[in-house]
Amino acid sequence: MTDVFFMEDGWFNATLVAMKHGKDVEKWTRSDDAFRYGRALAKSLNLLNPPPTGINEMIHFIENEVNHERRRVIIPQFLKQVGLIKTRRGSVKNGGGTWFHPKLGV
Repeated sequence: MTDVFFMEDGWFNATLVAMKHGKDVEKWTRSDDAFRYGRALAKSLNLLNPPPTGINEMIHFIENEVNHERRRVIIPQFLKQVGLIKTRRGSVKNGGGTWFHPKLGV
């Protein structure tokens, strides 16, 4: 069992959770699965209406870019831009890491 600490607004430190399970949260945030899930979640939460500046271009790039490594760079930017992840500098003990929107805690 792993204790997960949530902020008052429900955001949680995904870096801390991933570390406790021997996983790398950064690897997931760069994946095509993260993009597909993030896009569907953003739509269902109405985060794309109106779309944040440049988001349609990001979506088009991710969907059409053949080079996997180039997509992997843009996907975390997409997730940040639509408001599903936040990153904080510093030690995990001091709140640093990647924080996920409460709905990403599935």
